[in-house]
Amino acid sequence: MTNQLRAKQLSLLEVAWRQSDDVFKQIKQEALTIRPIPLRHPFVFYLGHLPAFTWNQLVFFDVEKSLNAEFERLFERGIDPLTQSSAAGARHDTWPDISEIESFRDDIRSRVKESLLSGRFDAIPRVIHGIVEHEYMHIETLLYMVHELDHQFKNQVFEASSQQKKHAHKWCVVPAARVQIGAQRHQYDFVWDNEEMAHEVDVSAIEVSDVPVTNDDYRNFVVDGGYKDPRWWSPESFEWLSEEEICRPVHWLEEGDCIRGLTRNWRFEHASHWPVQVSYAEADAYAKWSSARLMSEAEFNRLATDNAAEGSANFGLRHMGLVNVGSFMPNDLGIYDLWGNAWEWTHTAFAPFPGFSVTLPSYAGYSADFFDGKHRVLLGGSWATADALMRPSFRNWFQERYPYVFAQFRLVRDLT
Repeated sequence: MTNQLRAKQLSLLEVAWRQSDDVFKQIKQEALTIRPIPLRHPFVFYLGHLPAFTWNQLVFFDVEKSLNAEFERLFERGIDPLTQSSAAGARHDTWPDISEIESFRDDIRSRVKESLLSGRFDAIPRVIHGIVEHEYMHIETLLYMVHELDHQFKNQVFEASSQQKKHAHKWCVVPAARVQIGAQRHQYDFVWDNEEMAHEVDVSAIEVSDVPVTNDDYRNFVVDGGYKDPRWWSPESFEWLSEEEICRPVHWLEEGDCIRGLTRNWRFEHASHWPVQVSYAEADAYAKWSSARLMSEAEFNRLATDNAAEGSANFGLRHMGLVNVGSFMPNDLGIYDLWGNAWEWTHTAFAPFPGFSVTLPSYAGYSADFFDGKHRVLLGGSWATADALMRPSFRNWFQERYPYVFAQFRLVRDLT
């Protein structure tokens, strides 16, 4: 590897590190031990997890001895929402001093920088790319937590967007086509194992809503008693509504008069044309109520095939929050917002493509641990998704009743 390539890899790492630091600067020191999302660890865990993950990946290849075995084990792995499983233990109650964790982080960064520039990592460039993408994924999931954190505990480093262009919904006919799903290993600088094994599938003709469902649209479902009607829900999801006393989207506050934003709460009227952010279970219920359905992973790829990633779309922290649906240019099929703003729920269960194999031995469980039929695929990215992850093959996944994802959905109707 040339010095130029080493410098490029270091630059990728340093940009990701700066963005991680910016997120933690948003959180007041006394709030680092808070769990704003009960299904996840407190912020302090992730302060240690990101450097620990980096070092554990490199130690796997015998790059260097352990630096702090206790921290590397404690911060090894987070929680899978809803299952509460974690190598470190989901119920860990005491954490090291913040200054100790920050010293651990800084030591690892310094050693990684030194080793990278010396050529020690030349044999494992894919691991460096994996570390960078892992950092970006956690920046987004940390922002899920910042979003839920009481605003009094935030330093208001970020400014949320307030773009107010309005767009009228319409249906678009999408002809049948054969499309590629997934990617070849060398199609991009890096792909995860669940993206590999590109293959083609046939997609039937459908009608698709040109924009995602908005808060204003979804309010009709709530007012119509949708959360109380078992016809629209699976038995498990309807039981979840009852047990958790859920009667509206998690971000709707004060009986729906306000909607929670990243740095402040907005009047409903201000956010009425934002895509509604709900769990898969809620999106699926609304679709059934509307005599429609959610799209499949293959159908998203059919739509994305005709849509170059919009340079002006809302991703990569450009707007620091949601903007109204239809705020950017449509693709050739007349469809908006496939890229950015919020992840798109699909009804496809997260599963391996034919011929799947682990391609990053240092992180063998990245995908395989979640091939359980309980997770649904999301595509397209959100306002908080890094540019590096904005490729058509990148697959996100969450469980059906997890409501904190920056996720949207749109309606599909069959034509055959």
